[in-house]
Amino acid sequence: MKLMSASKLFSAAALALGLTGSAFGLTFTAASVAAASGNSNDPSSASQVKTALGLSYDLTELYRATQSGDSGTFDDSYRTTFSSSNTDVSVDNVGSPVISGYNSLFLLAWGDNDADPDWKIFNITGWNGTDNIFLDRIFPKAGDPNKWDMELVKIFGGNAPQGPNNGVPDSGSTAVLLGSVLLGLALYSRRK
Repeated sequence: MKLMSASKLFSAAALALGLTGSAFGLTFTAASVAAASGNSNDPSSASQVKTALGLSYDLTELYRATQSGDSGTFDDSYRTTFSSSNTDVSVDNVGSPVISGYNSLFLLAWGDNDADPDWKIFNITGWNGTDNIFLDRIFPKAGDPNKWDMELVKIFGGNAPQGPNNGVPDSGSTAVLLGSVLLGLALYSRRK
């Protein structure tokens, strides 16, 4: 009887994890792995980001935010807040439509020219367009490890050529599937 209760508890936890796994948004820090980064040839256009990433397909700039405001196709859907010291940046969903329908998404962040590196591109493919994006102390200023700076955030979307579907579900679907199987096993063992 005790084993069955543990199975039920584990099943419920796995199911809950699968249903709520994306509620916390995306967070990037200086230690986060970037798809590309550098100190020169700062990419500012979609074609320059495409080149920096070595992509074979085109990208479109969807959203841009600086300390002086937002712009782009989705500027009414997101609000970007730069902390007073420019150490942290938060990109929050504030309306519709949201960024979706792209099978690849990239976030470009620029720091102060004194930072090393002074730009990074993060792969945010899989982002649902509604979860917040938080950038925490990405670019340390040269010569002062206690100062950080962030000046620009851009989001680019593209549609990479698709290969055949291999039938492998994403991680959220996997957790839901695992929870469902475990719940079914617990119910089956209870009936026996």
